[in-house]
Amino acid sequence: MSCVGEQVVFRNGNCGWSFEFHVALELALAMKVEARFARIAAGAGTSWNVFGVLTDLNAPAPKRRRFVAELPERLKARQISVNQVGQLVEVRIGSAVMGFPFREAAKVAQWIRVRGKEARNNAREKAHWSKLVPANSILLPERRV
Repeated sequence: MSCVGEQVVFRNGNCGWSFEFHVALELALAMKVEARFARIAAGAGTSWNVFGVLTDLNAPAPKRRRFVAELPERLKARQISVNQVGQLVEVRIGSAVMGFPFREAAKVAQWIRVRGKEARNNAREKAHWSKLVPANSILLPERRV
């Protein structure tokens, strides 16, 4: 997970995608919401805390290149979906499908949100991150209670 200018770059294994910062913030919110539903499905209660270290302080610093490496494929919000499947959060990005246990989904959502806020600042956008995500987000499935 990294930020390059106004783009958030997400890599999983040998796959990589880049998002506009507002799409990354929308993805983070959708993952957080679905992780809550997965947590309830697991019977772990409704209170919510994210545990874990968001950055590895002991990791070697990346070498800075003089020229920016080519970004992976840029995806739009319509190529992404997030759903809760039992105790897992299923994220579809392009043709790839990833399943996260609810605790890991919450951590990944936090990482994406932090990088999205960093990209938002690079774009010189001053709005709060939650104001950039539409209330009727296409990433959130419609739930009937």
